[in-house]
Amino acid sequence: MQPAQTDPRGPRSAAVLTTLVLAAALITGSRLLLAAQAAVFAAGALGGHRYAPYGLLYRALVRPRLGPPAELEDARPPRFAQGVGLAAPAGLGPLATALTAPALAAASLNAAFDYCLGCEFHLLHRARARAPGGGGRDRPCPFGGSSGGNTRGRRGVPRLRGPATTPRVPPDRAHGPWEVGLTVAEFVYPPVIRTALAAFKALDLRISIVGAEHVPATGGAVLVSNHISYLDFIFAGFGAYRVGRRKTRFMAKDDVFRHKVSGPLMRGMKHIPVDRTDGQPAYEAAVKALREGEVVGVFPEATISRSFTLKKFKTGAARMAADSGTPLLPVILWGTQQLWTKGRPKTLTKRHVPVTIMIGEPIHLAPTDKPVMVTRRLRAAMTEMLDRAQRDYPAKPAGPDDSWWLPAHLGGTAPTLEQAEAEDEAEAQRRAAR
Repeated sequence: MQPAQTDPRGPRSAAVLTTLVLAAALITGSRLLLAAQAAVFAAGALGGHRYAPYGLLYRALVRPRLGPPAELEDARPPRFAQGVGLAAPAGLGPLATALTAPALAAASLNAAFDYCLGCEFHLLHRARARAPGGGGRDRPCPFGGSSGGNTRGRRGVPRLRGPATTPRVPPDRAHGPWEVGLTVAEFVYPPVIRTALAAFKALDLRISIVGAEHVPATGGAVLVSNHISYLDFIFAGFGAYRVGRRKTRFMAKDDVFRHKVSGPLMRGMKHIPVDRTDGQPAYEAAVKALREGEVVGVFPEATISRSFTLKKFKTGAARMAADSGTPLLPVILWGTQQLWTKGRPKTLTKRHVPVTIMIGEPIHLAPTDKPVMVTRRLRAAMTEMLDRAQRDYPAKPAGPDDSWWLPAHLGGTAPTLEQAEAEDEAEAQRRAAR
């Protein structure tokens, strides 16, 4: 059966309205606006754009003033995108606010560049439906229709005609893991990067990348970053991607992979889940990825540093580099703590924040190097880099109440390293008691 078709200008006009509503909700903190947008997303997911409120407005007020569309598109990807968007305003409390920012960025991408991130996820879902274990048959697609059929994506999404297909692959590898991996790399990581870029531009973040020449053009590398913000994986990965289009696979706690929103994204970008009760499988997966030429991202401090200085490093990064025969690539971030860090309110809409991404010279290991000694050398190099990033940072606190993001030794009110360790220990005990 021929899938339902829609005027592609309709979903884009809806994206413009969605951008305005989500921006207003984010600025005002209005739960009413979020609830209204959730109702719009739900209507679009259940009935398609044609019967959603914004679709009705488009048909009544906009389309009569336009000529007929040059061509129609499959209605299922935009419908699927409405279901993806529903996750943000449908969240509860702080979760809704936290998810509204990426939803706004995605809507802005669609409105400004005709790039539908949710449509990308539809293609990924369809490709995974044909993965091994699916029996070669299409699985039902959420929000209506099967996962096969003709699909015309938005800008950046290849047009697919005829029976359900995935990007062309060698005949001997068709419908195998290589195909799914290619689909993941092609349809998930780039749009997420584009979404991040759109958010950076909207907030006018003043990003400075220092030491770009140190990013290896090819081959595996262990990207080692300090950890001062919940957003560090975005900025640390952005440095390597912006310079050499290297995609960093970060090691992250497995809780993130089980989340209904972040989980598909983390798996799609081939990040590596870490079970803190048994980290060996994650370690082996990271070493394998490094040997295959991937960049693997590690936060050797394990948790965010409340003092904004370097905590004690674990030796895992050095051991991975030794076992895989790849270099360590030190990265220092500064300024990201102003957006969202541990123990402070989120300020995801703060504008004009300078962010420094400093990339150091790769550290190559000799066969006789001991992981403990390499880790000390790595931490010493990153301490020097952090001192330089802090010294050259262009922004200063606006006043005494704004000095929380500066470490104590620079005159700020952040806790000292010893105080921060005591707070971390108390938090761990409270968590264990629950």
